[in-house]
Amino acid sequence: MSQILKTFLGLFLILTMVATSAGILSSFLSVMTAQNMHAAMISEMEDSDFYPQVIMDCFNTAQEKGYELSVTVYGMDNSVVTCTRKEDVPTNIEVQMARVELKFDYLLSFFGRDNEHMLDGYAR
Repeated sequence: MSQILKTFLGLFLILTMVATSAGILSSFLSVMTAQNMHAAMISEMEDSDFYPQVIMDCFNTAQEKGYELSVTVYGMDNSVVTCTRKEDVPTNIEVQMARVELKFDYLLSFFGRDNEHMLDGYAR
């Protein structure tokens, strides 16, 4: 009788750990995807010398993935423009650097947690 009880308890604990591990791994992969996209956006902006169409394409990509993108553009003439939509991207500023913020949902479904996280970086 004790063998049966120990076996069921062991199986229950193993299944609980598998479900928890799957949820944590899924959350980790969503964070890695967001980090890779954030790094790619910064790299694209730097490589294009802050060409406005490239910044607009970054907004399109973020919207397709369900992320929220905010780009603060710092001009050579000390002007600062914050863009939260692709229509806000300035076309007549010589850009010195940009701050790129990417917000995404971080979901731990097994624990019922849903948080919004933000990745922040600068393109020079």
